[in-house]
Amino acid sequence: AGLSWLERADNSHWFLQLIATDGAQTEAVEVFLRKAKEAELNFTNLRTYHAQVNAKTRYGVIYGEYPTRAAAIADLRRLPSAIKIANPFPRQVKQLR
Repeated sequence: AGLSWLERADNSHWFLQLIATDGAQTEAVEVFLRKAKEAELNFTNLRTYHAQVNAKTRYGVIYGEYPTRAAAIADLRRLPSAIKIANPFPRQVKQLR
């Protein structure tokens, strides 16, 4: 689902980067997803991804799709505190490609 979303998402749109970790820390993604479920985060808007950065595998969890940075920040403020503890931040779709 994450790959198909990335293929169709507009480059100018934004999402929330909830967490990112290196390839050796896949358990961190699993732990975060359990916390997200406990916090009742809307899983419809949740996606995971993996990427190669400087020959290293990275995994991440992202949330939502917003037409503007301001809309992403507004939704960031509404996230449960258990999710905010990971210091999520807005990113543009073109930065993930």
